[in-house]
Amino acid sequence: GQLPSWNLRVGDFGLAAQLPENVKEFEGLQAEGCTALDESALGSLYSAPELGKRYGLPADAFSMGMTLLALWLAGVCKGGSDELVGVTEAAKAEAEVASSGPLAAL
Repeated sequence: GQLPSWNLRVGDFGLAAQLPENVKEFEGLQAEGCTALDESALGSLYSAPELGKRYGLPADAFSMGMTLLALWLAGVCKGGSDELVGVTEAAKAEAEVASSGPLAAL
């Protein structure tokens, strides 16, 4: 049979910001012209470990990856939301360990 057709739309929750020209990353919880990061942003399962410190495109790539992981897991984890959250939290915890290791500066 033919696979179903899917349309994916990705949105944000008012936190999206465009880096100024010649700037590669934001720093801290507040950047000029941007919504301040709060606990809901920093504590999200989808937020990169470096969010709120120094962050740019790699943090966005991490968040997109976590979003895609959650979408994939939703189809795989028949145990429900607890299993989905558990696996997602474990992936984020592993990324936090990796982001503080010797390769973090690369």
